[in-house]
Amino acid sequence: MRESDEVTMFGILTWYKTYNYGSALQAYALVSKLNDLGYPSEIIHYCRDTNIIFSSKSEKLKDVLQRIPPALVRRLFWKHYQRKARRFNSFFEDKIPQSKVYTSGAEIREDFQRYAAFLCGSDQIWTPSIRFLDPTYFLDFVPDSIGKIAYAPSIGCTYIPDKLMSQMKALIQRIDFLSIRETHGADLVEALCNRRPEIVLDPTLLKSKAEWEDFAAKPDIAEPYILCYFLGSRKPLREFALRLKKKTGYKLVVVPAVNQDLFWGDIRKIDAGPCEFVGLIQNAAYICTDSFHGTILSINLEKNFFALKRHEENDPENQNARLFHILSRLGLSFRLVTEESGDGDLDPIDYTLPRMRLEEERRRSLQFLINALDHYKEVE
Repeated sequence: MRESDEVTMFGILTWYKTYNYGSALQAYALVSKLNDLGYPSEIIHYCRDTNIIFSSKSEKLKDVLQRIPPALVRRLFWKHYQRKARRFNSFFEDKIPQSKVYTSGAEIREDFQRYAAFLCGSDQIWTPSIRFLDPTYFLDFVPDSIGKIAYAPSIGCTYIPDKLMSQMKALIQRIDFLSIRETHGADLVEALCNRRPEIVLDPTLLKSKAEWEDFAAKPDIAEPYILCYFLGSRKPLREFALRLKKKTGYKLVVVPAVNQDLFWGDIRKIDAGPCEFVGLIQNAAYICTDSFHGTILSINLEKNFFALKRHEENDPENQNARLFHILSRLGLSFRLVTEESGDGDLDPIDYTLPRMRLEEERRRSLQFLINALDHYKEVE
């Protein structure tokens, strides 16, 4: 939307302008679903200079030095990464209605009269960090007179650091319509604010199987394959995929998210954009992933997937809970593969019950959104 437009709409604050499939697809799903339902909406193009605050110069130097070797490795595949960037940029331009660029909440506040209400969510925008917590993603800049809706933000970790509790409590208390993505996050918010959020679906699950099939770009791979998309570096993830390859005889098609996967597998799809990524899932015989969005897209497309733990349970950055939650919620916990569970079942997944559960959760989540949006549409 351009500044000259006079239509009052809904503004969405979320992570999206990165070359990350999950962040990009959840933002697209939310804004397109709202527009499809008749609520004019756009993503607010919020771009901070930095999201990291360093406690000392030595800490900043250490961070820079750690980034140099991975960057040098990626230079070997520079043409592929350039093609990936072009695909993402075209996706942002063609598929996502966006505002002008803002660099602070204060700048967005100056244009608040353009919006009937603001939404924050989804993704891990509420994950507390010792280094940084951005109040903008809690809509702290929005005046009291303007509506504030939280749709499916995630608190990715299992606890809120003591030093951030009072700040998070004050920020969340200002939200008018409050929802969150996982049960453990709802428990944390309820303990903090004495207020129980509605538990709703990630935006990608608001779209139907048919909608994602229409969105997908078909890959140029004729033979059956196993798609591997790993965000973590744990050795058991790749060992499992290799055993699956041996059992099926299918090649491993890898979307590299970490540098070690640039040299692993049979076919590497470094340059996949969002449409290509969904197409790789849609056409795979099996999917192996430790990604939350990789898992739920596989579920929505009713694929034979294996969900693997990205983190060890004693990892302070453990984010396995959100994966456990959605698998349990949809009756698919048996698709979680651990070192203790063995190699899982190669038989096709019976999606009869998960499909029913997903349809009910989708209906309930959409009702939460519609009730909140209608409140401000009526006020307008």
